[in-house]
Amino acid sequence: MIERKDLILPAGIAALLLAVFLGLDFDLGLSRLFFDPAAGAFPLEHHPLLKNLLHADVKQAVRRVVALMGLAAFASLLLPRLHAHRRLLFFILVATLLSASTVSAIKKKSYQSCPVSLAEFGGNRPYIGPFDPVPPDAQRGRCSPGGHAASAFSLFPLYLAARHLRRKRLATGTLWFVMAFGLLLTLVQVARGMHLFSHQIWTALLCWYVSLAAYWLFFPKQSAEARASPAPTAKLLSCADGTEILHT
Repeated sequence: MIERKDLILPAGIAALLLAVFLGLDFDLGLSRLFFDPAAGAFPLEHHPLLKNLLHADVKQAVRRVVALMGLAAFASLLLPRLHAHRRLLFFILVATLLSASTVSAIKKKSYQSCPVSLAEFGGNRPYIGPFDPVPPDAQRGRCSPGGHAASAFSLFPLYLAARHLRRKRLATGTLWFVMAFGLLLTLVQVARGMHLFSHQIWTALLCWYVSLAAYWLFFPKQSAEARASPAPTAKLLSCADGTEILHT
């Protein structure tokens, strides 16, 4: 089920986005659009819509969804009609929790600070890029990767689950939803001065590959078959009337 494009394409897209945002100064430039130099602050930092509804409330809503995932997974141990999907339900639960936990663990060790803490935006911390050498006296900024965006990107396992069930339309819709949801939460935090855009790119990348790793652990046979299966070959079949057709 895990294909080569699943491993290569996301890394390529992320590398291109990071090159644009970091190499062309779009990262800080985007945050500057939401900063008011006269007030020395991000005006939307404490806006009720962004801070309460799209931050605190969204986080609680996603936690409830994950709790429901947990209930469904453990219910599959008891309810016969869910037995067939038991492994898939536990994959969704474990992969979602692992994705969010990985982002949180790396974030705690990060030296990158949030825009509101940077000297350029009225704070007292220097800007340290992801590939910059860390000064000896630097304090941990604990701002990258973005934790709030993980509320959306940690739902990648739902896409993989739909694809596992061969529900193509559902899988496509789920993927678009997760990406749009993640972009919304990304822009919310950028507008509030709580994250740089690149922080959320790392979040999406981490959640994706943690989800793939979890899928491989839960379904090693399917993953191996997907990589090993050859491309379908066309065969020429003869019909009763003498015509020939291609069959794949």
